[in-house]
Amino acid sequence: MHPRSASTDYDADFGHPRPAAFTDVWERLCKPVSLRKLDEEVANHLTAFRDLASDSLLTGASLSLVYIWAMNSKGEIFIAIEELAPYQPNMPHLGYPRRRYVRDEMERRKLGHPTLIERKPARVAGELFLDFDSPGLNLRWLINAQSGRYCEAVPPSETQLKNVADLFGECGLKVDVDFGV
Repeated sequence: MHPRSASTDYDADFGHPRPAAFTDVWERLCKPVSLRKLDEEVANHLTAFRDLASDSLLTGASLSLVYIWAMNSKGEIFIAIEELAPYQPNMPHLGYPRRRYVRDEMERRKLGHPTLIERKPARVAGELFLDFDSPGLNLRWLINAQSGRYCEAVPPSETQLKNVADLFGECGLKVDVDFGV
C-alpha cells in the first residue's frame, strides 16, 4: 500500500483503534487461509476477478462471495474471503467461503474481522463485495462498515469510510461506498 504522509491524522481520518466487541472461541486458534494485506498486487487480482465475474458463467458465484477487511492501528488494511471456521482441527475444506445471503447454521460459524488482524484493535472494518452498478449492467466493488465486532457500537463517519475507499484506490482498486445497512 502507498504510505500516507507523516502528517496523516489516522484517528481523525479513520477512527480510533478499538478492541473487538467479542471473539468467538474458534477464532482464537484460526486465521483465514485467504488472508492478504491490501497492496497493488491484491488490487490487481481483485480487479481481474471483477472482470472475469462479468461473464454470465461466473456472475452468480461472484455475487455470493463476501470479503471482509479490517484496518489495524497502523493504517494497514487486511482482506480475506469470509471463511467458515473449521469444525475439526484437520478439516479438509479450510478456506471454504461463507455465502452471502445464505442463512444456515453452518454459515454462522465463520472467521470474522478479528482474525484478519490477530485479534488486535481495529480502526474500522467491514465487507468488500461485488454488485451491479445498475440492474443488469456492470459489476463494481463496494465496501461498507458492516462489522459487529468493530463498528457496531462506534460506527465510522461517512468521511472516514470514504477515506478507506481512497486507500483502496491508491492501491489500484476502485471501490464505491455502500452506506446502507
